[in-house]
Amino acid sequence: MRNLYLYFSGTGNTKYVVDKFSSLFEENEYIKQSIEHENFDYANTIANSETIILAYPIHDSMMPFIMIEFLNQYKEAFRDKKLITIAVQMLFSGDGGALAYRQLKSVGVKLLHSVHINMPNNLTNVFVFKALPIEKTNHIIIKADKKIKEVVNKINQGKTLRMGRRFYSRAVGFLTQRGLGKPFMKYARKKLHIYHEKCIKCKKCIDLCPVNNLYLQDNQIKTKNLCTLCYRCINACPTQAISQLGLKPPKIQYIRKDFN
Repeated sequence: MRNLYLYFSGTGNTKYVVDKFSSLFEENEYIKQSIEHENFDYANTIANSETIILAYPIHDSMMPFIMIEFLNQYKEAFRDKKLITIAVQMLFSGDGGALAYRQLKSVGVKLLHSVHINMPNNLTNVFVFKALPIEKTNHIIIKADKKIKEVVNKINQGKTLRMGRRFYSRAVGFLTQRGLGKPFMKYARKKLHIYHEKCIKCKKCIDLCPVNNLYLQDNQIKTKNLCTLCYRCINACPTQAISQLGLKPPKIQYIRKDFN
C-alpha cells in the first residue's frame, strides 16, 4: 500500500508545500493527486492507500468549499484510514490542521499529524493584506522550506505534530474568524465580479475554474454563484478583469506556474 497525497491548491501555494513535503518525507512510491480532476478514481485509490495526506489552504479558518464537498462525497472511502493534514495559511488559521479530521472523524480516521505552513498572500485585491509578485516572495518561501524540513525531521524522530489541534486553537479559530466568517464566506461565493468592459473573452478563467463556476453566454463571462474563493481566476486573468466582493481588480497578481 502506498501513501496518497490529496490536495487542493488555488494559485499554487498548497501544491508547492505538498511537493516539498513529499520530496523530503517519502522514501517509497506514492501517489499525488489534486482533488479537482473528474476522471480520477478517488474512491478506490483512497480505500487502497495506507496513509492519506490531505493538504488545503485555509480561508477564514475554514477549508475551501471544494475540499469540504470532496470529503463529504468520499467520506466512506476514508473509513479507518490514517491521516496527515497540511493547512496552508497566509498569516493565521486557528485550527486549520484539525478541520479535515473533524469532517471525517465519524468514519473512524486516525489523525497522525497536523501541520500549518505559512505561504505568500494570494488575496491580491484585499488591500489590508500586502500583495507581492512572486519574484518578491522568496523570503517567505525560504521560511516555509525551513519549516517543512523541520516538520519532516520531527515526524521521522517519532514526534507527534498537533498544530491546530489544541482546545485553544479551535476556540481562537472560531471566535476570531469562523464564527463570523462562515456566513460571510457563503455570501462571498456569489460575489465574483466580471468587469465586462475589460474582459476579452479569452475563456482562460472558465478553463481554470476548479468548480465550473464560470461560463460564456451572450458574449459575456457569467457565474453560477458557486465560487470556491480560490482566487485562481482573479490572479490569472490577462486583463485583470475579475474581482471579488466588489473590490477593485488587483494591480499585482500571484499565481504559481505549477498550481494543479
